[in-house]
Amino acid sequence: MTSGFNVAQNITLDEKFHNMAGFTETELRSLIENTIYEEGKFEIDTVISDMRAWYNGSRFSADANERLYNPQMVISFLANFSNNFTYPREMADINVTSDYKKISNILAPLSPEESDEIISTVLETDSFTERLTVQYNFELPYTKTEAVSLLFYNGLLTIESAIINLYNFVIPNYVIKQMYWEFFKYRFTIEKQLRFDSTKIDRSIMQMFMDGKIDMLVEYVSSILKNLSNRDLQKFSEKNIKMIFMTLLIGNNAYFVKSEHENNEGYADLLLIPTQLNPGKENFLLELKYLKKSSKTTLETEKTKAIEQVGKYKAELAAEGIICKTYAIVFVGKVSILLPRGNFRGRGACQRSGCLAERKGKVFSKMG
Repeated sequence: MTSGFNVAQNITLDEKFHNMAGFTETELRSLIENTIYEEGKFEIDTVISDMRAWYNGSRFSADANERLYNPQMVISFLANFSNNFTYPREMADINVTSDYKKISNILAPLSPEESDEIISTVLETDSFTERLTVQYNFELPYTKTEAVSLLFYNGLLTIESAIINLYNFVIPNYVIKQMYWEFFKYRFTIEKQLRFDSTKIDRSIMQMFMDGKIDMLVEYVSSILKNLSNRDLQKFSEKNIKMIFMTLLIGNNAYFVKSEHENNEGYADLLLIPTQLNPGKENFLLELKYLKKSSKTTLETEKTKAIEQVGKYKAELAAEGIICKTYAIVFVGKVSILLPRGNFRGRGACQRSGCLAERKGKVFSKMG
């Protein structure tokens, strides 16, 4: 009578119950076959491959072998897809991506420094390593461990691996990745007192898939920098430039955006691959450099470095079957310099019908 309720068992991390938290791929295939499938209307393998990047990736036990599809996202997509067997314009459920306030509430009790550490690490690396709080005690301080654990329990991070008591958490899928970037966009606009122009962003994206150019995108990023104060720019770096690009690009359904894509030559800054909704056929590889101020010698050195790096990344990606239009952009203070594509210019791109799923598999085999 005096010991309290102490007979419950925590089964959250128990592998036996893992598959109850979502759809396995076998279950997803069976669901499609037994509900909406009509022969000749669509290819099940293609649809499942496309759904994998958007909705698959949840793993609630370090011992589980299979990642799960988010049930809410899957059912929402299939309900829309079944109307005329075309993909909805919004692949991400708006009820999910608009709920970025949940991230804010989880991080709010932390100090600004701790909150910034979590969100910047997750955005830059798609992962965070931390212990897992199994039982919360309101008499103890609320720390990073509790916050990261809550992100996991709310499906905003998932288990990649675990060593003893230390967990490597990752973003489960591309929809949740968009949610994090919506949160960052919201916070960035509040802190910097900025407003993003959705019309200019959309036109920039259209120029990319229609003309294969990024001039409007680079120009718009430059306009954002010009609206920042000199104080804001004092601590600016290439990382900040990249995060602005990703904020603009991830919020649309035209491209899958991968930051720091690893290959044998190092890490490419930004790799963009068309989604199923994109009428364009070309991938984009962007290499970014930032200088607070520059002498002519320093600028030429950074230009040369950017061109050499992006050329190596382009060749390595081509060896993987990913052909890219390649650009190097150097920012000096608030001014952008879009370098001529010259010798690192890509020649052509994969055809959408032939290898879109293959490209996504190579680049986004582990989404986040």
